[in-house]
Amino acid sequence: MISNVKNDVEGFVGYLPSDKSIFVVFRGSESVRNWITNLSADKTNYTTFPACANCQVHSGFYSATKSVYPDVLTEVKRLRALYPTYAVKTTGHSLGGALAQLTAMELLNSGYAVSMINFGQPRVGEVNYAKFSSTKMPSQYRVVHNHDLVPHNPSSTWPLNF
Repeated sequence: MISNVKNDVEGFVGYLPSDKSIFVVFRGSESVRNWITNLSADKTNYTTFPACANCQVHSGFYSATKSVYPDVLTEVKRLRALYPTYAVKTTGHSLGGALAQLTAMELLNSGYAVSMINFGQPRVGEVNYAKFSSTKMPSQYRVVHNHDLVPHNPSSTWPLNF
């Protein structure tokens, strides 16, 4: 189980033998603390990859990701030792999608090949981050419904510019 009380982040790391995959999965918003994370939309410098010059990401999502990443990494390492040929995949819905995207980048930085499929994921970073992320992880998919407001936020226009 993945859990952080402060941000009310929840998810799990597990494996699926039929898919030969290790999954990192996050749930979407369910509590007031989750909505505080969602609304903490000021940008912060993205420090995971120093090569991502001038990259900024959503401070709430980044902080929540960092709060659980040590536990995620420990479990992915443990499972990878047991199943060395298994692929590593992240996924989530809404807030969980944002956490899964940032966690995938953390795992890439830790030396794992990762793919990602998210559903209804809000925007995670500004254009420099989006371009950098796309080059580092070409196997990432963000499934959205055009009439769902969440994937269109935070705004891509001034003053947020996500």
